[in-house]
Amino acid sequence: MFIDKEYPATHSMSTAWYCVDDDGNVAIVDFNENGPVPWGTPEQSIEYLSYGYCEDEDSDEYTPFSLTEEQIFDLLGESHAPTYEDAVFECFVEIDKTKEERFFELTQNPDCHIELCLSKSLGLYQIDIDTMTQDEDGNWIDIECATWHKMVDEGVVTKIYSKKEYFTNDVYEDDELRFEKEFDTSPYYIFCQPYWPKFLTTKVSEPAHPVKITQLPAELQRRVIKVRGLFKEMTSFQIAEYHPCSMYSPENGYIVDGCEYDLLPMSDGHKAYVMTDLFADIHVPVDNLFTLTPTVLLIGVEDDIPYKYQVTSDFVIKSSIYITFPGNLLEFRTSTLKQVLERINPRVILGVANIQKTFETNFVIKDHILHIDGKQYPIFFKEEQEKFRYEIERLASMQYQGKRFPYIISEEEMDQLAKDEDE
Repeated sequence: MFIDKEYPATHSMSTAWYCVDDDGNVAIVDFNENGPVPWGTPEQSIEYLSYGYCEDEDSDEYTPFSLTEEQIFDLLGESHAPTYEDAVFECFVEIDKTKEERFFELTQNPDCHIELCLSKSLGLYQIDIDTMTQDEDGNWIDIECATWHKMVDEGVVTKIYSKKEYFTNDVYEDDELRFEKEFDTSPYYIFCQPYWPKFLTTKVSEPAHPVKITQLPAELQRRVIKVRGLFKEMTSFQIAEYHPCSMYSPENGYIVDGCEYDLLPMSDGHKAYVMTDLFADIHVPVDNLFTLTPTVLLIGVEDDIPYKYQVTSDFVIKSSIYITFPGNLLEFRTSTLKQVLERINPRVILGVANIQKTFETNFVIKDHILHIDGKQYPIFFKEEQEKFRYEIERLASMQYQGKRFPYIISEEEMDQLAKDEDE
Protein backbone atom coordinates (compact mmCIF):
# COMPACT_ATOMS: atom_id res chain seq x y z
CA MET A 1 0.00 0.00 0.00
CA PHE A 2 1.28 3.48 -0.96
CA ILE A 3 -0.23 6.67 0.47
CA ASP A 4 0.77 10.30 -0.08
CA LYS A 5 1.09 11.51 3.51
CA GLU A 6 -1.08 14.46 4.56
CA TYR A 7 0.43 16.13 7.59
CA PRO A 8 -1.61 17.65 10.40
CA ALA A 9 -0.20 20.50 12.44
CA THR A 10 2.50 18.93 14.64
CA HIS A 11 4.14 20.16 17.80
CA SER A 12 7.84 20.83 18.09
CA MET A 13 10.36 20.24 20.84
CA SER A 14 13.83 21.27 21.94
CA THR A 15 16.23 18.66 23.25
CA ALA A 16 19.77 17.29 22.99
CA TRP A 17 21.53 13.93 22.86
CA TYR A 18 24.99 12.31 22.72
CA CYS A 19 26.78 10.89 19.69
CA VAL A 20 30.19 9.24 19.33
CA ASP A 21 32.48 9.04 16.29
CA ASP A 22 34.85 6.31 15.07
CA ASP A 23 37.66 7.69 17.23
CA GLY A 24 35.57 7.65 20.42
CA ASN A 25 35.02 11.42 20.59
CA VAL A 26 31.74 12.50 22.18
CA ALA A 27 29.45 15.11 20.66
CA ILE A 28 26.24 16.69 21.92
CA VAL A 29 23.58 17.51 19.36
CA ASP A 30 21.35 20.49 20.12
CA PHE A 31 17.92 20.09 18.51
CA ASN A 32 15.97 23.20 17.58
CA GLU A 33 12.29 22.20 17.45
CA ASN A 34 11.90 20.57 14.00
CA GLY A 35 13.36 17.58 12.17
CA PRO A 36 14.44 14.04 13.14
CA VAL A 37 14.86 13.09 16.81
CA PRO A 38 16.17 9.67 17.95
CA TRP A 39 13.38 7.60 19.46
CA GLY A 40 13.38 7.64 23.25
CA THR A 41 15.05 11.06 23.60
CA PRO A 42 13.55 13.04 26.51
CA GLU A 43 13.52 16.83 26.58
CA GLN A 44 16.92 17.95 27.88
CA SER A 45 19.62 20.52 27.15
CA ILE A 46 23.34 20.72 26.34
CA GLU A 47 23.95 21.98 29.86
CA TYR A 48 22.00 19.06 31.38
CA LEU A 49 24.16 16.56 29.46
CA SER A 50 27.56 18.23 29.91
CA TYR A 51 28.41 17.65 33.57
CA GLY A 52 27.26 14.14 34.31
CA TYR A 53 24.70 11.42 33.91
CA CYS A 54 21.33 10.96 35.61
CA GLU A 55 20.04 7.37 35.52
CA ASP A 56 16.95 8.02 37.61
CA GLU A 57 15.02 11.23 36.96
CA ASP A 58 12.98 10.68 40.12
CA SER A 59 16.03 11.12 42.34
CA ASP A 60 17.77 13.59 39.98
CA GLU A 61 21.14 12.35 41.25
CA TYR A 62 24.01 12.82 38.82
CA THR A 63 26.93 10.50 38.26
CA PRO A 64 29.77 12.81 37.21
CA PHE A 65 31.86 11.95 34.17
CA SER A 66 35.58 11.22 34.53
CA LEU A 67 36.60 14.58 33.09
CA THR A 68 40.18 15.86 33.05
CA GLU A 69 41.12 19.13 34.72
CA GLU A 70 41.33 20.85 31.32
CA GLN A 71 37.89 19.57 30.32
CA ILE A 72 36.33 20.73 33.59
CA PHE A 73 37.61 24.28 33.19
CA ASP A 74 36.45 24.27 29.56
CA LEU A 75 32.94 23.81 31.00
CA LEU A 76 33.13 26.53 33.65
CA GLY A 77 32.83 30.28 33.24
CA GLU A 78 34.88 33.03 34.88
CA SER A 79 35.57 32.88 38.63
CA HIS A 80 35.58 35.48 41.37
CA ALA A 81 35.76 35.68 45.16
CA PRO A 82 32.40 34.84 46.79
CA THR A 83 30.19 37.58 48.24
CA TYR A 84 26.85 37.73 50.02
CA GLU A 85 25.26 39.10 46.85
CA ASP A 86 26.15 36.18 44.58
CA ALA A 87 23.36 34.20 42.93
CA VAL A 88 23.54 30.81 44.61
CA PHE A 89 20.95 28.88 42.61
CA GLU A 90 22.70 25.79 41.19
CA CYS A 91 26.03 27.62 41.21
CA PHE A 92 29.53 26.12 40.89
CA VAL A 93 31.92 26.73 43.78
CA GLU A 94 35.46 25.84 44.68
CA ILE A 95 36.04 25.04 48.33
CA ASP A 96 39.07 25.23 50.62
CA LYS A 97 40.11 21.55 50.74
CA THR A 98 41.29 21.98 54.33
CA LYS A 99 37.68 22.89 55.25
CA GLU A 100 36.02 20.10 53.32
CA GLU A 101 34.47 18.58 56.44
CA ARG A 102 32.89 21.91 57.38
CA PHE A 103 31.57 22.29 53.82
CA PHE A 104 29.80 18.94 54.01
CA GLU A 105 28.44 19.84 57.43
CA LEU A 106 26.94 23.08 56.09
CA THR A 107 25.39 21.37 53.08
CA GLN A 108 23.31 19.29 55.48
CA ASN A 109 21.35 22.41 56.39
CA PRO A 110 17.78 22.46 55.05
CA ASP A 111 18.41 25.52 52.84
CA CYS A 112 21.39 23.98 51.01
CA HIS A 113 22.25 20.79 49.14
CA ILE A 114 24.90 19.51 46.74
CA GLU A 115 23.66 19.10 43.18
CA LEU A 116 26.85 17.59 41.76
CA CYS A 117 30.42 16.84 42.71
CA LEU A 118 32.25 18.00 39.59
CA SER A 119 35.70 17.14 40.96
CA LYS A 120 36.47 16.08 44.51
CA SER A 121 40.22 16.46 43.94
CA LEU A 122 39.77 20.07 42.78
CA GLY A 123 37.10 20.81 45.37
CA LEU A 124 34.53 21.76 42.70
CA TYR A 125 30.84 21.34 43.48
CA GLN A 126 27.52 22.52 42.18
CA ILE A 127 25.36 23.62 45.09
CA ASP A 128 21.84 25.00 45.40
CA ILE A 129 20.90 27.33 48.26
CA ASP A 130 17.35 28.48 48.90
CA THR A 131 16.94 32.25 48.67
CA MET A 132 13.13 32.40 48.78
CA THR A 133 10.30 30.74 50.66
CA GLN A 134 6.51 30.95 50.79
CA ASP A 135 4.66 32.80 53.54
CA GLU A 136 1.37 31.72 55.10
CA ASP A 137 -0.57 33.19 52.16
CA GLY A 138 1.50 31.35 49.59
CA ASN A 139 3.47 34.42 48.49
CA TRP A 140 7.17 34.05 47.69
CA ILE A 141 9.43 36.15 49.92
CA ASP A 142 13.21 36.60 50.16
CA ILE A 143 15.01 34.90 53.02
CA GLU A 144 18.45 35.38 54.48
CA CYS A 145 20.91 32.87 52.99
CA ALA A 146 22.29 31.82 56.35
CA THR A 147 24.27 28.85 55.07
CA TRP A 148 25.82 30.81 52.20
CA HIS A 149 26.81 33.62 54.54
CA LYS A 150 28.59 31.11 56.80
CA MET A 151 30.43 29.62 53.81
CA VAL A 152 31.64 33.09 52.83
CA ASP A 153 32.48 34.30 56.37
CA GLU A 154 34.37 31.13 57.30
CA GLY A 155 36.28 30.95 54.02
CA VAL A 156 34.81 27.56 53.18
CA VAL A 157 34.12 28.65 49.60
CA THR A 158 37.09 30.32 47.91
CA LYS A 159 35.71 30.86 44.40
CA ILE A 160 32.38 30.97 42.65
CA TYR A 161 32.17 30.32 38.91
CA SER A 162 29.75 31.94 36.51
CA LYS A 163 27.52 29.45 34.75
CA LYS A 164 27.89 29.22 30.99
CA GLU A 165 24.77 29.42 28.89
CA TYR A 166 25.08 26.61 26.37
CA PHE A 167 22.70 28.25 23.95
CA THR A 168 22.78 27.86 20.17
CA ASN A 169 20.63 29.55 17.56
CA ASP A 170 20.30 29.29 13.80
CA VAL A 171 19.48 32.17 11.50
CA TYR A 172 18.33 31.76 7.91
CA GLU A 173 18.32 34.86 5.76
CA ASP A 174 19.24 35.73 2.19
CA ASP A 175 19.31 31.99 1.39
CA GLU A 176 22.14 31.49 3.88
CA LEU A 177 22.14 29.52 7.12
CA ARG A 178 24.38 30.67 9.96
CA PHE A 179 24.70 29.76 13.63
CA GLU A 180 25.10 31.73 16.82
CA LYS A 181 26.27 30.47 20.23
CA GLU A 182 26.63 32.06 23.65
CA PHE A 183 29.60 30.04 24.89
CA ASP A 184 33.27 30.04 23.97
CA THR A 185 34.50 26.59 24.97
CA SER A 186 33.18 23.10 25.64
CA PRO A 187 34.99 19.76 25.92
CA TYR A 188 32.38 18.25 23.58
CA TYR A 189 31.89 18.63 19.87
CA ILE A 190 28.66 20.62 19.62
CA PHE A 191 26.34 20.13 16.64
CA CYS A 192 23.08 21.93 16.00
CA GLN A 193 20.03 20.61 14.17
CA PRO A 194 18.56 23.70 12.46
CA TYR A 195 14.95 24.76 12.79
CA TRP A 196 14.52 23.89 9.12
CA PRO A 197 14.67 20.09 8.49
CA LYS A 198 15.97 20.59 4.94
CA PHE A 199 19.37 21.34 6.50
CA LEU A 200 21.75 18.82 8.08
CA THR A 201 22.88 18.76 11.70
CA THR A 202 25.85 21.15 11.62
CA LYS A 203 28.99 21.50 13.77
CA VAL A 204 29.11 24.80 15.68
CA SER A 205 31.90 24.16 18.22
CA GLU A 206 35.04 22.03 18.31
CA PRO A 207 36.80 21.17 21.61
CA ALA A 208 40.44 21.73 22.49
CA HIS A 209 40.27 18.80 24.94
CA PRO A 210 37.64 16.37 23.56
CA VAL A 211 35.74 14.05 25.89
CA LYS A 212 36.14 10.37 24.99
CA ILE A 213 33.42 7.74 25.22
CA THR A 214 35.48 5.84 27.80
CA GLN A 215 35.07 8.76 30.21
CA LEU A 216 31.31 8.12 30.40
CA PRO A 217 29.75 5.48 32.69
CA ALA A 218 29.61 2.03 31.07
CA GLU A 219 25.81 1.88 31.12
CA LEU A 220 25.66 5.16 29.22
CA GLN A 221 28.39 4.25 26.71
CA ARG A 222 26.24 1.46 25.27
CA ARG A 223 23.38 3.87 24.67
CA VAL A 224 25.27 6.62 22.82
CA ILE A 225 24.48 6.80 19.09
CA LYS A 226 27.43 5.87 16.86
CA VAL A 227 28.15 8.07 13.84
CA ARG A 228 30.51 6.92 11.08
CA GLY A 229 33.56 9.09 10.47
CA LEU A 230 35.42 11.61 12.59
CA PHE A 231 33.79 14.72 14.04
CA LYS A 232 36.93 16.77 13.46
CA GLU A 233 36.72 16.05 9.73
CA MET A 234 32.98 16.57 9.24
CA THR A 235 30.93 19.74 9.17
CA SER A 236 27.50 18.07 9.22
CA PHE A 237 25.64 14.74 9.23
CA GLN A 238 22.15 13.24 9.22
CA ILE A 239 21.25 11.58 12.53
CA ALA A 240 18.42 9.57 10.95
CA GLU A 241 21.01 7.56 9.00
CA TYR A 242 22.33 6.09 12.24
CA HIS A 243 19.34 5.64 14.56
CA PRO A 244 15.55 5.26 14.18
CA CYS A 245 14.02 8.71 14.54
CA SER A 246 10.65 10.31 14.93
CA MET A 247 9.98 13.39 12.83
CA TYR A 248 8.87 16.78 14.13
CA SER A 249 7.16 19.07 11.59
CA PRO A 250 7.67 16.87 8.50
CA GLU A 251 7.14 18.43 5.10
CA ASN A 252 7.12 15.69 2.47
CA GLY A 253 6.38 12.04 3.11
CA TYR A 254 4.60 8.87 2.17
CA ILE A 255 3.20 5.77 3.82
CA VAL A 256 4.52 2.58 2.25
CA ASP A 257 3.30 -0.82 3.50
CA GLY A 258 2.08 0.85 6.68
CA CYS A 259 5.38 2.62 7.44
CA GLU A 260 5.89 6.37 7.24
CA TYR A 261 8.80 7.74 5.23
CA ASP A 262 9.91 11.40 5.32
CA LEU A 263 12.19 13.17 2.86
CA LEU A 264 15.45 14.24 4.49
CA PRO A 265 18.89 15.42 3.36
CA MET A 266 21.57 12.73 3.69
CA SER A 267 25.11 13.25 4.94
CA ASP A 268 26.56 12.95 1.42
CA GLY A 269 24.34 15.72 0.04
CA HIS A 270 21.56 13.81 -1.71
CA LYS A 271 18.01 13.42 -0.41
CA ALA A 272 16.20 10.22 0.49
CA TYR A 273 13.09 9.00 2.30
CA VAL A 274 13.79 7.66 5.81
CA MET A 275 11.38 5.55 7.85
CA THR A 276 10.10 7.53 10.83
CA ASP A 277 7.08 5.45 11.90
CA LEU A 278 6.77 1.67 11.87
CA PHE A 279 3.01 1.76 12.53
CA ALA A 280 1.77 4.80 10.61
CA ASP A 281 -1.31 3.04 9.26
CA ILE A 282 -2.65 1.73 12.57
CA HIS A 283 -1.77 4.77 14.71
CA VAL A 284 -0.32 2.74 17.55
CA PRO A 285 1.15 4.97 20.29
CA VAL A 286 4.87 4.19 20.09
CA ASP A 287 6.84 5.83 22.91
CA ASN A 288 10.25 4.36 22.20
CA LEU A 289 11.70 2.49 19.27
CA PHE A 290 15.20 1.19 19.87
CA THR A 291 15.51 -0.98 16.76
CA LEU A 292 13.68 -1.65 13.51
CA THR A 293 13.90 -5.39 14.13
CA PRO A 294 12.48 -5.74 17.67
CA THR A 295 12.32 -9.14 19.29
CA VAL A 296 10.75 -7.67 22.45
CA LEU A 297 7.40 -5.88 22.66
CA LEU A 298 7.07 -3.67 25.74
CA ILE A 299 3.51 -2.63 26.60
CA GLY A 300 2.79 0.11 29.12
CA VAL A 301 0.33 2.76 30.18
CA GLU A 302 0.59 6.29 28.81
CA ASP A 303 2.13 8.80 31.25
CA ASP A 304 3.18 5.97 33.56
CA ILE A 305 6.32 4.69 31.86
CA PRO A 306 8.81 3.29 34.39
CA TYR A 307 11.95 5.36 34.00
CA LYS A 308 14.27 2.39 33.75
CA TYR A 309 12.50 1.32 30.58
CA GLN A 310 13.22 4.69 28.99
CA VAL A 311 16.92 4.81 29.69
CA THR A 312 18.28 1.39 30.59
CA SER A 313 21.00 0.07 28.31
CA ASP A 314 20.65 -3.65 28.86
CA PHE A 315 20.22 -6.02 25.94
CA VAL A 316 16.49 -6.55 26.39
CA ILE A 317 15.66 -2.87 26.01
CA LYS A 318 17.99 -2.40 23.05
CA SER A 319 16.02 -5.16 21.30
CA SER A 320 12.61 -3.68 21.99
CA ILE A 321 9.80 -1.46 20.84
CA TYR A 322 7.61 0.25 23.45
CA ILE A 323 3.90 0.96 22.89
CA THR A 324 1.44 2.48 25.35
CA PHE A 325 -2.28 2.79 25.92
CA PRO A 326 -4.24 5.48 27.81
CA GLY A 327 -3.96 5.33 31.57
CA ASN A 328 -7.52 4.07 32.10
CA LEU A 329 -7.11 1.42 29.37
CA LEU A 330 -10.65 2.16 28.16
CA GLU A 331 -9.26 2.68 24.66
CA PHE A 332 -7.32 -0.56 24.69
CA ARG A 333 -8.01 -2.26 21.39
CA THR A 334 -7.33 -5.92 20.87
CA SER A 335 -7.38 -5.25 17.12
CA THR A 336 -4.51 -2.77 17.49
CA LEU A 337 -2.43 -5.25 19.43
CA LYS A 338 -3.13 -7.95 16.84
CA GLN A 339 -1.86 -5.69 14.05
CA VAL A 340 1.32 -4.93 15.98
CA LEU A 341 1.92 -8.63 16.63
CA GLU A 342 1.34 -9.45 12.98
CA ARG A 343 3.88 -6.86 11.91
CA ILE A 344 6.78 -7.53 14.27
CA ASN A 345 6.00 -11.08 15.54
CA PRO A 346 7.95 -10.58 18.80
CA ARG A 347 9.78 -13.36 20.60
CA VAL A 348 8.49 -12.12 23.97
CA ILE A 349 6.00 -9.59 25.34
CA LEU A 350 6.69 -7.65 28.53
CA GLY A 351 4.03 -5.75 30.47
CA VAL A 352 5.87 -2.88 32.13
CA ALA A 353 2.88 -1.40 33.95
CA ASN A 354 -0.11 -2.81 35.81
CA ILE A 355 -1.86 -4.21 32.73
CA GLN A 356 -2.11 -7.86 33.76
CA LYS A 357 -5.83 -7.69 34.61
CA THR A 358 -6.66 -6.11 31.25
CA PHE A 359 -4.77 -8.79 29.35
CA GLU A 360 -6.24 -11.66 31.32
CA THR A 361 -9.72 -10.25 30.65
CA ASN A 362 -9.20 -9.94 26.89
CA PHE A 363 -6.99 -12.93 26.10
CA VAL A 364 -6.18 -16.49 27.07
CA ILE A 365 -2.92 -16.66 29.05
CA LYS A 366 -1.61 -19.94 30.39
CA ASP A 367 1.84 -20.74 31.79
CA HIS A 368 3.20 -17.36 30.63
CA ILE A 369 1.97 -17.94 27.07
CA LEU A 370 -0.43 -15.53 25.35
CA HIS A 371 -2.79 -17.32 22.94
CA ILE A 372 -4.17 -15.09 20.21
CA ASP A 373 -5.48 -15.96 16.73
CA GLY A 374 -3.90 -19.39 16.81
CA LYS A 375 -0.47 -18.02 17.70
CA GLN A 376 1.47 -18.17 20.94
CA TYR A 377 3.72 -15.52 22.49
CA PRO A 378 5.69 -15.77 25.74
CA ILE A 379 4.47 -13.00 28.04
CA PHE A 380 5.69 -11.77 31.43
CA PHE A 381 4.09 -9.07 33.54
CA LYS A 382 5.76 -6.48 35.73
CA GLU A 383 6.10 -8.53 38.91
CA GLU A 384 7.45 -11.61 37.10
CA GLN A 385 10.25 -10.18 35.01
CA GLU A 386 13.10 -10.30 37.49
CA LYS A 387 12.37 -13.95 38.29
CA PHE A 388 12.34 -14.91 34.59
CA ARG A 389 15.06 -12.53 33.48
CA TYR A 390 17.31 -15.26 32.06
CA GLU A 391 14.50 -16.63 29.90
CA ILE A 392 13.53 -13.11 28.76
CA GLU A 393 17.12 -12.36 27.74
CA ARG A 394 17.35 -15.68 25.89
CA LEU A 395 14.21 -14.88 23.90
CA ALA A 396 15.34 -11.32 23.22
CA SER A 397 18.63 -12.55 21.76
CA MET A 398 16.91 -14.74 19.16
CA GLN A 399 16.67 -13.71 15.52
CA TYR A 400 14.01 -11.22 14.49
CA GLN A 401 11.04 -13.01 12.92
CA GLY A 402 8.72 -10.16 11.92
CA LYS A 403 8.21 -8.33 8.66
CA ARG A 404 11.14 -6.41 7.26
CA PHE A 405 10.88 -3.01 5.65
CA PRO A 406 13.49 -0.84 3.92
CA TYR A 407 14.81 1.85 6.23
CA ILE A 408 15.87 4.29 3.51
CA ILE A 409 14.19 4.66 0.09
CA SER A 410 15.76 6.81 -2.61
CA GLU A 411 13.79 9.56 -4.32
CA GLU A 412 13.87 7.55 -7.56
CA GLU A 413 12.50 4.44 -5.86
CA MET A 414 9.74 6.45 -4.16
CA ASP A 415 8.78 8.08 -7.47
CA GLN A 416 8.50 4.63 -9.03
CA LEU A 417 6.31 3.40 -6.16
CA ALA A 418 4.04 6.40 -6.71
CA LYS A 419 3.79 5.64 -10.44
CA ASP A 420 3.05 1.99 -9.77
CA GLU A 421 0.28 2.97 -7.36
CA ASP A 422 -1.28 5.33 -9.94
CA GLU A 423 -1.31 2.57 -12.53
